[in-house]
Amino acid sequence: MFATMRIIFLASHIILSTTTPVTVYNNAYFNPINTNYLLSNLSSITSVNDCLCQCYDNAICFTANYFYTTHRCILFFAQLNQGQLQVAPATVNASVYSFGNSNNTTVAFFNRTNETVYNIWNTTAGGSSVYAVSGYSVGSYWPAGSGQTAFDGDLTTAFCSYGTCDFTGSSQSCGEKTGFYLTMNGGSKILAGFQMSSSSVTWSRVRDPMVITIEGSNLNGSALTHGSSWTLIYNGSAGFITDPGRAAWGILQSISNPSIAFASYRLLVTLKEGGDSCPSFSELRFVML
Repeated sequence: MFATMRIIFLASHIILSTTTPVTVYNNAYFNPINTNYLLSNLSSITSVNDCLCQCYDNAICFTANYFYTTHRCILFFAQLNQGQLQVAPATVNASVYSFGNSNNTTVAFFNRTNETVYNIWNTTAGGSSVYAVSGYSVGSYWPAGSGQTAFDGDLTTAFCSYGTCDFTGSSQSCGEKTGFYLTMNGGSKILAGFQMSSSSVTWSRVRDPMVITIEGSNLNGSALTHGSSWTLIYNGSAGFITDPGRAAWGILQSISNPSIAFASYRLLVTLKEGGDSCPSFSELRFVML
């Protein structure tokens, strides 16, 4: 059904020369089984080589769809077996490029089952955790806004932790150094990326996290309260630099050179968009290898 060929993609970016096998499916486009596997939808990509470079430079990009006529490049963190190839009309002029993967790596979202999510405040990357409590005062989180809401699959619930403020606070610093950690039941996994969704509250843009840190650990129990137990793996944008709207997903963020599997992960908000009592987001997706 599809014309295929095997090519070797030659890249010369950070390293001098690396060959990566790519299988090409002509007159085709890719439909993932989960639309959330979309990594990027790029316009004005004038050549297929530029599209392939975009995928190659991303550690979790496995499939690229290039549309020659419209110069559109769509990247997915899904293998071909995580979707379907479909015939593209001749007028569309599209091809699918599947990057070689000798380890048969499959990317999947972390789905919380019954893992305990520990709420913390007054905590920095590399520092010891201080537990937050349910309430409306300093060191507390909104009773319906614990870290557990970030994994409940509901865009109408949201995390909200006050930090050094109480529920009446209006400073940009309110809620800084707050977050949570959890240990996954399924054992150690490599965190390759993450995506956050905004709160559904109409005026909550000022609560969007701007900068976060993520750390990993393979210790457990009370040892996870100690800062020395954690390894920093991300310090950067939460994906809300551009306002996605309310109850909407921000830009998926990739972890640079993901390689170490951790059983526990800790997330801290270090900056939010504006002045209000707490940072707030409705969902958090961990993209795991």
